[in-house]
Amino acid sequence: MDVTIPCVCSADHETDTVTLRDALSPHDAMALDKDIQVMRAEDPDATAGDVLATLSEGYIVRGISSWTLVGEDGEPLPVTKSAIRSLILPNLEAANAIAEEADGLYAEAVMLPLLSRASTSSPPTPTEDSTSAPTDSGSTPPTPSRPFSTTTTPMDDIGQTFASPGGVSSFSPSSASAA
Repeated sequence: MDVTIPCVCSADHETDTVTLRDALSPHDAMALDKDIQVMRAEDPDATAGDVLATLSEGYIVRGISSWTLVGEDGEPLPVTKSAIRSLILPNLEAANAIAEEADGLYAEAVMLPLLSRASTSSPPTPTEDSTSAPTDSGSTPPTPSRPFSTTTTPMDDIGQTFASPGGVSSFSPSSASAA
């Protein structure tokens, strides 16, 4: 697959073409897997972004098979890991363009082993045994507490409250309690 990138060589042109291998070799795919393992061992706090960036860099370094880059003398530059690291990786626009295409070509072959290994490190879902707290079916349930009792007291002293014209309330005892 050909990828057009901004010129990263010393030639007087605007773009270069990088050709990616159709697939990574088993050696290269395993090397990327090992790169991820080493990264995680060295940095246990590595994020998913760190993993993806490491994969992208590996795709670029291991996936480029040819290019149109030339040296100052106008002669084609050989494709080497060192040349890729010094010419392609420092140029974010070129590196991103190549990584995007390479991801589509190589991600499945590289990511499936990583994902399958990660899925075996966690328990299967759903779990076979209950995750609920165990219950003792032989014991009797606790007896509920007794309800509160309420009593009413007759109120003989009932009066009426009247609103006065000034907004102040006044109390007038009933005739039964006034007697």
